[in-house]
Amino acid sequence: MEGIEVVDRLEVNGLVARLFGGAGIKHLNLLNKFNRERDIKDLDIVVKASDYQNIFNELTKLNWTPLPNQRSIDVSRKLTFFNRQNIMLDLYSDPLVFCHKLYLGERLILTSPHLNPSDLFLTKIQIVNLTQNDLEDLCALLFTYDYLTDQDERNCLNPKRIISVCQNEWGFYFTIKRSLSTIRDYCFNHDYTEIQQKIIFDRLDRIYYSITHMNKSWSWRIRDSIGTKIKWYNDVEN
Repeated sequence: MEGIEVVDRLEVNGLVARLFGGAGIKHLNLLNKFNRERDIKDLDIVVKASDYQNIFNELTKLNWTPLPNQRSIDVSRKLTFFNRQNIMLDLYSDPLVFCHKLYLGERLILTSPHLNPSDLFLTKIQIVNLTQNDLEDLCALLFTYDYLTDQDERNCLNPKRIISVCQNEWGFYFTIKRSLSTIRDYCFNHDYTEIQQKIIFDRLDRIYYSITHMNKSWSWRIRDSIGTKIKWYNDVEN
């Protein structure tokens, strides 16, 4: 797989890069459990901000060509490359800036070549307008990884991580809470087995309970009282 080769080649040079998005999900073979296959037409890779220029240089050595006039990172913290097979690679710098800002820091090194399950989950569930592919990916993550605290984070969705993100930003919390309902409706109305639905619904319920019963700061409660009168997310260009 092209994305794994890129990550491996960068790591040989001491550079940290991780797959996320559809490429990260595909590497974990999560969709196979639901007899779903998907062609990956582009790669999403996130890197440490301190490694950004060195990775830019390494990608050009690996015959990835940046779009014209892309010498510095744009406002979305993204640069786009193409290779000779016309595969697109979007290179992002930590923090990830989409509908919400997600700081990764040392969490980048928890797993390889993809982000850890909790952060893969957060990169998907923070999307305000979820697509069918996003919903399938989220159902696959929820079915595969339990919502557990005392377990190796490489093999679970970590409540501490998800709660921390929600405590830090009311908007992120609101989008997650809203998305949990969307995921439930999608799973209920599509061809998931009764056992699959039971597992996914149980984990949705536990996530919902944990974020609605978490400790909330004074400033968080003030923002909550304002609610959606003020826009709570960033617009993201496709």
